[in-house]
Amino acid sequence: MDVTTGQADTNKRLAGAFCLLIGLLAGVAWLALIQMDAARAAQREYAAARQWMLCLSLLAVLSASAIAVFTIRALARESLKRRLAEQSFQKARGELVMAQTRLMEASSEAVAAEATTGVLHNINNVLNSIIVSNTIIREKLKESKFLKLGKVRGLLQEHQADLAAFLTTDPKGQLLPAFIVKLADNLDSELFLLQAEHEQLTRNIEHIKEIVAMQQMYAQVSGSREKLSIATLVESALQMNGDSFACRGIQIVRDYSDVPPVTVDRHKVLQILFNLITNAKLALEESRRPDPQVHLKIGLNGNNCVKVAVSDNGVGIAAENFPRIFSYGFTTRKNGHGFGLHSAINTAREMGGQLTAHSEGAGKGATFVLEIPMDDPKRN
Repeated sequence: MDVTTGQADTNKRLAGAFCLLIGLLAGVAWLALIQMDAARAAQREYAAARQWMLCLSLLAVLSASAIAVFTIRALARESLKRRLAEQSFQKARGELVMAQTRLMEASSEAVAAEATTGVLHNINNVLNSIIVSNTIIREKLKESKFLKLGKVRGLLQEHQADLAAFLTTDPKGQLLPAFIVKLADNLDSELFLLQAEHEQLTRNIEHIKEIVAMQQMYAQVSGSREKLSIATLVESALQMNGDSFACRGIQIVRDYSDVPPVTVDRHKVLQILFNLITNAKLALEESRRPDPQVHLKIGLNGNNCVKVAVSDNGVGIAAENFPRIFSYGFTTRKNGHGFGLHSAINTAREMGGQLTAHSEGAGKGATFVLEIPMDDPKRN
């Protein structure tokens, strides 16, 4: 733009000089005509003046032609530069659009990968519980008092002919009734323990099925919109984190108001909520507080929107970092990628909503608020 503007100024100055030169030559020619009229009496002077006028006119024409050629060439160069600049701009614009598309694709893939990693982590936690229960059952069966029934059976079969005398007079036989009673008590305890572990195994297996089902629902192709309860979506996002909150001693506080359902793309809302809840969990892990807590609040914002607030009492957000928390690639976590919040705020805007954040500063926790229109603007 600076080169084009400078060239235009040069052309304006050339045009002004051209006009000034033409004016000067015209004035000289006019003076020559006056001299010619004054010298009509003398033929020789008249001829000389006429010749002088012709020379000046020829000079004016040649000068004007030279300036015109120079100006045309300058304009041609300027036009070429403008075309080249326009082509460069269009090329740069196309590359920028492609780069933005690649960044958005990378962001979506990173968020999906993070969600998948979280689900696998939760399944691994449940599998650890299953392994513990299985080990307890195996060890209990290996050491079970039930195996001693074989010895009791052998004694009874051995003294089957004189069983009454054996139980009343034989020292071993006299101990047998009390042994059977004690064995029955031990077997009752073992049975109770095995039943409890079996129930725990069943719950863990059902939990894995729920986690997988939630991941399948989360990974479904987005685009379809449903009328859904926002509380159900929040609980689904919590379930996708599995037992990770309980394992870390994080208390979940629910404050759900009765709000109308929203018509949304389930996939997009779960993506945002999963990200916010996961970030709250990581902030609490980093803070190492003795009383970690996540507060989930659902309500209305008074502007035909349902809002979900996810608050934690973790590390908070430093004042110098606050303006950049939604920027692409910005993160304060050691292993973070900076895609999550950037993708979340863009997704919220796509739905006609918004995502905002608040923090009193480092070490004072943070709150993220997602607002979603009750009337989906894309369906109107």
